[in-house]
Amino acid sequence: MLDVAGFRLRFSEFKTLSDARILAALNDAAERTNPDVFGTSTNEAHGQLAADLLASSPGGAETRMKDEPTKTVYRVNRERLELEHCGFRGGPV
Repeated sequence: MLDVAGFRLRFSEFKTLSDARILAALNDAAERTNPDVFGTSTNEAHGQLAADLLASSPGGAETRMKDEPTKTVYRVNRERLELEHCGFRGGPV
């Protein structure tokens, strides 16, 4: 799983956020990212979900997709990883 430094390296667009806010998102994302499911893509899946949680907050409007304002590019990437690693399961992994 990513730590704050690793997250900042991959997602520099969140550079203005505090370490505490990023850590909170990473902790929440870690609870919903199973390494047994994602295997070698665990860090990517973990980071994409943390980024989605941060972008989905009220201050993240700039990162939302214009044609689907409830989705972020990070959520789309996470969903792609979910499909690649476990196919359709009918719920979050």
